[in-house]
Amino acid sequence: MDLYRAWSVVDGFRGHDRVRLNWFVIGREKPVAPYEELIKDYDSDDAEIVYDHLVVKELLTLQELEELRQYITNTHNTEIFAEKVELPVRRGGLSYSLVMMSGQDDFIFLPEEAGYNLSVNILAHYDLKGCPPAANIETVEALEGSENWELRFLQLCLEELGIFSYDKEALAEIAKKVSDSHGLAVVRK
Repeated sequence: MDLYRAWSVVDGFRGHDRVRLNWFVIGREKPVAPYEELIKDYDSDDAEIVYDHLVVKELLTLQELEELRQYITNTHNTEIFAEKVELPVRRGGLSYSLVMMSGQDDFIFLPEEAGYNLSVNILAHYDLKGCPPAANIETVEALEGSENWELRFLQLCLEELGIFSYDKEALAEIAKKVSDSHGLAVVRK
């Protein structure tokens, strides 16, 4: 049994370049092989073994990797890189599922996309720390001082609708919330 780690490196993602997206399976009920074959020094009586279960359940089979590769290439025009994992894996690895349970929200949920039809649920984890600003997007600081373009965009939309009275601070909070939670940014053409 061969298992794989998969990732993509993308530019222009949430205002950053060279962002690594680490793809992993979530919600796999049973391992693809016995845990004794997948985890080095496996001990079913160890209370910490559940964390190692999560790690190996996140790895992709060759078939799942090929499904992911085809889906990501066709729907996102993005390349998938992969490496074969040396089995059995060492104990004590950190799973992305555990990172998600900790409350972090730096994930892409492929199963929520229209047309998703892979045999397993696959998500991606990313970390923008250390990623340079996107080269093809003008940053807020570079645009006429520090104007908030998300806020300005919402103000113009409201004015187009004939709404001229609104709470600017509340609108600024909404603009920031939408930008942060959805990874959207308004850029100047």
